[in-house]
Amino acid sequence: MANSSLNGNTLSTAGPGSDASAPPAIDPTLFHYRVWRAVRAEWCRALVQVEDGQTAVKNLDAIQRKELEARDALLALTPTTLDGIAAVAHLLWDELGPSKTNLSEDDYATRCGSDPVLKMIAAIWRAADGSHTPPVTD
Repeated sequence: MANSSLNGNTLSTAGPGSDASAPPAIDPTLFHYRVWRAVRAEWCRALVQVEDGQTAVKNLDAIQRKELEARDALLALTPTTLDGIAAVAHLLWDELGPSKTNLSEDDYATRCGSDPVLKMIAAIWRAADGSHTPPVTD
């Protein structure tokens, strides 16, 4: 099966009926997702430095602006692969999901298992990414 359909949108997938000589589909969201992940990690490191008094808040604000620009650029596009859908699900989890930093392991598991919105995001993540755990946000 070369393509699958999700609510009428065609997703590129490699399958038994696909043309092996065709180049792999490039999802337009993935570049911005990788930028967002890198800048998000930089922001988390800078936040720790700010809390330790090592970095000016001005620097943290600049990093956060870059993170939001990458997020907005990703969200302006439509994912065309399961990886792209997983990227959007990761953004959703980051925006709406609980933080492991602020919750005990039990509280985190309880929140993930009881909130219907989080359960929907987790289901999309599992379907697109194949992972059985929520995306890492911290």
